[in-house]
Amino acid sequence: MLINRLLFRFFSVAFTLLLLLSVFFLTIILQGCSGSGFKPRGADSVTQVPLQGVSVFINSEQRPQFAAILRKGLEKRGATLVTEAAPGVVVLEITGLSEDKTVSAYSAIRQVREFNHYIELDFTAERSVGTGKPKQVAAKVRAERIQIYDSQYVLGVSEEERTIRNELRAEVVRLLALRLGVLR
Repeated sequence: MLINRLLFRFFSVAFTLLLLLSVFFLTIILQGCSGSGFKPRGADSVTQVPLQGVSVFINSEQRPQFAAILRKGLEKRGATLVTEAAPGVVVLEITGLSEDKTVSAYSAIRQVREFNHYIELDFTAERSVGTGKPKQVAAKVRAERIQIYDSQYVLGVSEEERTIRNELRAEVVRLLALRLGVLR
């Protein structure tokens, strides 16, 4: 009985000390993070709004459906769209846009099982600042997604394709905005 009491008291004290040490080290770690500039991502994060304060002029528009998504997506990421090029404005030119799907898997009886949807966007962007050489970016962004195909649900499949296309367009615009962020 006496041994049980001593063991209980020992483990109680040990647990209390362990808990106090954990709180002490956690406090030290959190103080270190707050002094070094650690900040969680928020609504004004560079990854959320990479074009904050940047004016963009879209020089050419490929397809009307994509142009609307492009304008909306750039504004969502902080860009101010302008109607003419000027010094300090990013001039964006879409040089190529391809949207397609390919078959990526067949069943054992040679029926289509998967499609790979993709969108590829080629662009050039330029921003002239002062009298120096303008900053330029020429790149390609690509987004893709696999769709499982079921021939029994043709109507649902076509709706899913439309949704996938819209999501891929939005993703391509997000990737484009991140690339344009280097011209800030």
